[in-house]
Amino acid sequence: MFLELDNILKEKTDEVVFIELKDSALQSLEKFHLPVGTPVPFMTRDMVSKVSGKQGSDITLPSIMEAMVHIMGIDTKFPYKEAYMTFLQSVDANFKERVLADALALAQAEQRLDAVVRLRAYMLFDEKNMDVLYNMARLCEELAVENEKDDNVYGLFMAMGRKALEACLEIDPGFALAGYHLGFHYVNDQAYGRAEKIWGQAMKSDALSDDQKIEMINTLRNIDAKLEYEKGYKLVIEGFSDEGLEHLTPLLEDYPEWWNLMFFVGLAYRQKEMYDEALHYYKQSLNLNTGHVETVNEIGICYMTMGHFDDAERYFKEALKIHPNNHELLCNLGIVHVQRGELYDALDKIQEAIKIQPDDEISNAWLRQVKLLLAQNDEQLH
Repeated sequence: MFLELDNILKEKTDEVVFIELKDSALQSLEKFHLPVGTPVPFMTRDMVSKVSGKQGSDITLPSIMEAMVHIMGIDTKFPYKEAYMTFLQSVDANFKERVLADALALAQAEQRLDAVVRLRAYMLFDEKNMDVLYNMARLCEELAVENEKDDNVYGLFMAMGRKALEACLEIDPGFALAGYHLGFHYVNDQAYGRAEKIWGQAMKSDALSDDQKIEMINTLRNIDAKLEYEKGYKLVIEGFSDEGLEHLTPLLEDYPEWWNLMFFVGLAYRQKEMYDEALHYYKQSLNLNTGHVETVNEIGICYMTMGHFDDAERYFKEALKIHPNNHELLCNLGIVHVQRGELYDALDKIQEAIKIQPDDEISNAWLRQVKLLLAQNDEQLH
């Protein structure tokens, strides 16, 4: 189980060294059903201590057992794992409990990757132990947070955490704590319906604290809001501004910190040609998400449409400082120059926009218009 972790854990193979069993000093291990010729693992740190004279010359059984568990937890394809499993069971009838105890101790000491290795080894003997699966899930989640700057590693550990929690619930659908944590995985994956279903089940349990239940309720409330937001902004994008506002405006009071909510409310009002209202929400959005070029551009479009060309120019130029090669901004700035009769300035900006995006229909249409106006001016002069 959790084969996907092999690549991440393979770097830990150098923590183990191997010795051939045919060495006379190891013949006594045969009584524990380890065939002659089987490579015997030894923890590298113990070998270093032995070579440096910090411990005796004998090979200790605990080090061998630890190394066997270690290598089996690292490499699920290890060819001698069956021999090692037989050996470990013959040496200590309670070794599985010791492995689990070691894993929990390592987790407590924040040696999470080593704890995961132990738990994977345990699962070779029993992959349906809920304590093991739940602790595997929590460790993977913590390792994901530790590696959040590496998208691949973060994603892999989060996926393994989710997999372990789902395995818990397959064994016991009433395991509320697993359901509590799994719901957040579904929320992060935007599988909101699955989160609602699993939390609805977990909410019935007395095993969760009041704080945990309140957290689920608040998150579900946010999910409902996000679903309404998604419906609303999609309607606005499709041009159904009134219908979009019916979904978006009820969210404004409870979610004043959502810059994208403010943006799409502003866009809906611009579509309705209610420019003062549009500017109000666009500027709120910009305060929450400073430097968002699309919002700055939208503010400029509103001012331009209202005939406030100086304000429009100021916002378009501000946006161009952030994205100097944005053809849409250059074209819009050119349109401002057209509106003010500054045709050569307009020609310069629109040609610059077309150089960046030669196939843009709007820029090419305005270029034709500017050339027509310049030609008309030339005729009037002559």
